[in-house]
Formats: sequence, C-alpha cells, structure tokens
Amino acid sequence: MAEPVTPLFDAHLDLAWNALSFNRDLTLSLGDLCAVDSQYNDAQFRGNCTVSLDELERANLRVCVATLLARSGPSPPFTILRRELDYAHPSIAHAHAYGQFAYYELLERAHRARILRTVDDLNMHWSNPETLGLIISFEGCDPILNLDDLHHWYKMGVRAAGLTHYGAGQYACGTGTTGGLSSRGFALLREFESLNIALDVTHLSDRGMADVMNHYSGPILASHHN
Repeated sequence: MAEPVTPLFDAHLDLAWNALSFNRDLTLSLGDLCAVDSQYNDAQFRGNCTVSLDELERANLRVCVATLLARSGPSPPFTILRRELDYAHPSIAHAHAYGQFAYYELLERAHRARILRTVDDLNMHWSNPETLGLIISFEGCDPILNLDDLHHWYKMGVRAAGLTHYGAGQYACGTGTTGGLSSRGFALLREFESLNIALDVTHLSDRGMADVMNHYSGPILASHHN
C-alpha cells in the first residue's frame, strides 16, 4: 500500500491571475491545460503550465494563500509594464482584483475550493478537507482605494495582504526600489492591525521592511522570498 502523501500548505499561488489574465482553465487536467495554452503565442512561457486544481489535489495541497494581483502605482515600475498586470488607475486595478475574487467565489460554488475566513474555518478544513482551502491575500494593495474599501474587502474574505509588488506602489516601495512606506501605507498598516490582517512582507524594499518592523505589531508572514 502506498504511503499517504503529507498534507501541504502553499503560501503563495496566483491562481486567479493565471486564470483571468492568461485564459487558463485550471479545472482542466495539466496535460489538457498545457495543450490549450500552447496555442497562444503572446508569451514565451505558453504551454509550460505547472499548476492545475487536479495537480494540487493529487499533491495533497490542503490550503494555499491565493492572491489578488493588479498593479497601479504612482509611477511605472521601471520598464516592467505588463498589459495583464499594470493599470492606468487604482480603480481599474480594483475592478480586476474584484474579478479575481469572483473567480475564487465561483470555484467555491463549484466545490473546487473553499474560502477560509476564520481560524475555526482553517482548523476544521485542515482536519477534514473536502476541497482546496483558500486564504485570500493581496499581492500589492494598489486595488484598495481607501480605508473604507479595505473594510469592504475584509468583509468579502481577504485575510492577508502584501503592501506592494514590483516598483513603487500606492502604499509602499517594492522590489528594485529604495523608498519606504508612503503616508497612506502607514495609515493602512494601522487599519490592518485593527482587523488582525496578516501582513506579507514579500516584495518590500529594504526601507519598507524596516518601516513595517518598526510600526506593525500584527501577524506577519513572508510568503515567497528569502
């Protein structure tokens, strides 16, 4: 008899971004997904998909941190402008992130995923998983328009967030930059604390990391960096 596969927790998966921005049906088998993906010629990585819901289930992935990813910083992130990622105004980034959240909700309705909103949700799901558990997190907070909007996202189910991504964001400077948090970023931190949102320090600049460590006393994670 085969040994049971150790249950896994993945701290970072861009599931909705891959589905919506690259038109990838994650409910397909990995082979079928790669076959469909290889028909596109807009990027060199086409046809080399590595993630599908079936593969995650086969690996016994019980829970992942699933991202909402859309950038709209005060200045372009150097030359890394991408049509499926960078938007002219935070309201547009907000709309794209909203669509990504809707994708997770649709997976939940189809019983392919479950959005976890409380510690009890997490504990019960881990002990008796029926599908993939999702902890929803912003990878860059540009889609959060203001503090009231943050509370709206929290009510929907967002439980973690990274302030920024590549370049300078609305709330903090990210990968490849030298600045720290903006005044809006410090205000957002205080609101994160009040909601007990887990702050992901991934992609923060060195100065931004120092700002967070000196001013944030809520839960912190580093989802995908050394």
